[in-house]
Amino acid sequence: MTFNFRRFLSFSLCFLLLSNIAYSEQQGSLFLIDPSIRSSQDALMPIAQSTKEWNIVLDSTLVSADNDAFELVLPDSEFNNQILSVVRTSYRRYASGNTQWVGEIVSSQTKTGYIIINMIDGMPFAVINLNGNSYEIYSDSKVGTRLAKVSITPFQNDVVTTSIIKNKAITKAISDFDEGQSTKSVNGTSVVDVLVVIDDDLNFAGSPIFSKITSDMMNADLILAQSGSGGSGIPLILNFLPIETINIPSNLQNVTCTFTNICTSFNTLANGKSSTSINLINKRNSSNADVIALYIDFDPAEFVVGDTTFDSCGLGGLPLNSSQDNIFSKSFTLHASGCTSAQFVLLHEIMHNFGSNHIAGEPSFTNYAHGIDVVTSGGDISTVMACSAPYVDPSIQTCNRIMQISSPLVTFNGSPIGNASTADNARFLTECNANNSICRRDQLAKRRNGTSPVDLLPTINITTPIDGSVLVPTSNFALTAQASDDVGIVAVNWTVSKNGQVVSSGLGSGANFSFFTNAFVTGGQYAVSASVEDTIGQITIDTNVITVDDSFDVSATIINSETSSKQGPGAIVKIQNLGPSVANNIVFTLSATSFVGGGADISNLPNECIRVNPGNFSYALYQCNVNSLSVNGSFNITWDLICHGDGQTSNALVFDVAISTNDSNSNNNTASFTRWDSICYF
Repeated sequence: MTFNFRRFLSFSLCFLLLSNIAYSEQQGSLFLIDPSIRSSQDALMPIAQSTKEWNIVLDSTLVSADNDAFELVLPDSEFNNQILSVVRTSYRRYASGNTQWVGEIVSSQTKTGYIIINMIDGMPFAVINLNGNSYEIYSDSKVGTRLAKVSITPFQNDVVTTSIIKNKAITKAISDFDEGQSTKSVNGTSVVDVLVVIDDDLNFAGSPIFSKITSDMMNADLILAQSGSGGSGIPLILNFLPIETINIPSNLQNVTCTFTNICTSFNTLANGKSSTSINLINKRNSSNADVIALYIDFDPAEFVVGDTTFDSCGLGGLPLNSSQDNIFSKSFTLHASGCTSAQFVLLHEIMHNFGSNHIAGEPSFTNYAHGIDVVTSGGDISTVMACSAPYVDPSIQTCNRIMQISSPLVTFNGSPIGNASTADNARFLTECNANNSICRRDQLAKRRNGTSPVDLLPTINITTPIDGSVLVPTSNFALTAQASDDVGIVAVNWTVSKNGQVVSSGLGSGANFSFFTNAFVTGGQYAVSASVEDTIGQITIDTNVITVDDSFDVSATIINSETSSKQGPGAIVKIQNLGPSVANNIVFTLSATSFVGGGADISNLPNECIRVNPGNFSYALYQCNVNSLSVNGSFNITWDLICHGDGQTSNALVFDVAISTNDSNSNNNTASFTRWDSICYF
């Protein structure tokens, strides 16, 4: 699909040269950063929730299809310049040429956050969430590319329901459109057409609004595509139509909301009576859209309840039953142009139009059409529809949203992010209503008859190896995946990377798009990526991270430590590999020492053992080498005792025998004992 995008000026290099800024560099990091804190008000379109901003230069090569990982250093003092590891989880390239690189922030093998980087017309727009701290990267033709730290107050209310405004004229049904009988569906996936409209005050030379909205659209697409059990996605596509403009009178720019007047602007824009509302309805009809999302310039901190003001970046009408679907206000959302993208507000408000509300107990289309706030081992998190006051933890005054809609079948840091009875938006948008022959998503998509279904992005899911799995070294390992596309698949390409370097690559084949690799023969962490390309060049990439464990644990166990007054057979020690991997090139030492007169030596050792201190009679040292031991395989060491006399007929000797081995785990690898020989014959 084609949007009326505005291309940005090529300013980044000139900006750096002219401003003579000293940028601090962290090798391999996503961006170079000027540590000087900047004002958000310098930008053409300031982010309302921005608390600190820094000028940066982002390395776009690190967010290409060829790169699986990079380092991230955030400037805030609470992170103390900690170097964070980011590993790619997915990659998409749209037919427009825009791309999306998504990764998990990992610390000590624990997922602590995520990053979404959208490259739009070559410029970066990104969302970073780390332990409840939210950041946004944006591009602006006035200030360049910036990193902004944003602070979000939980939303008190951003939804307009019939129960609240039942006495308002807004509840009147507007029957000015045709109800189509057939659903727009592609292979079981419903397509809801969304018309984004912007106030003409936002349409100016160099305005970042078009790229900002495109980034919001891409994020909404990502969340729907990866939510649900196993990341299978929701069978619902938001088909964003070309952006249109409209003149919003200045008296409607004030969106102050209270429980008494709700939101003056929303009422007027959605009531079907004002000239502006009728204009919006006409735009919806002419484009055959199902939903309208209107962006205007208003202060998000205008929702007042008593003496408290909350952030409200948008508003959306909420249908409580199917009969309300034909009310214009129920297919209308209002958005603040200057809000941060870190809260996925575009999708949040449109899901209000679907019938979903914030958290359990609030009115909704069905009991489980809610988001959820969850306290996990990694801190408080919220799904896309949640993060409402009062929050789970009243002391938390930030909104830590994750890239998921609620589902009890999905866990985050070990905790389910849904409840089968009260918070299951994945089910709400996937299952059919028990009392209706069509699905709820199709009820939304059938309102209008118009656009042809979009050519959907291909999907791919790596089935082997499983993400996070631990393998032993192996050759000729089969990589497999499931991939699909609504039109057709051109190819599935595999890459295996270690330490950021590609060590194996090739084309998948067969029903499982299999590819055999010899990369996993040495230990370490590997990023396995599979990319699928469809017939118009759209690409989706799935990445799993696995570990190859080539460690082994060699034990030395005494089988026989027979003491004898005569020289002859001595001890037997069993060297055994306890796994988990095959043990290669095992090196161990064997020593025997005489402490009381005379001398000591050992003989008849296996060929694998060679003396390394010949001529020393009081201390015998041998080094033994075993090429390979399979898991649970063993090797026995036997030897005979030799006494060296000092001219006497007998000698009291003590032999300390010790064996030590090298292994990867350094466990149970030493066997020692003391052997007394009261008489040694010469």
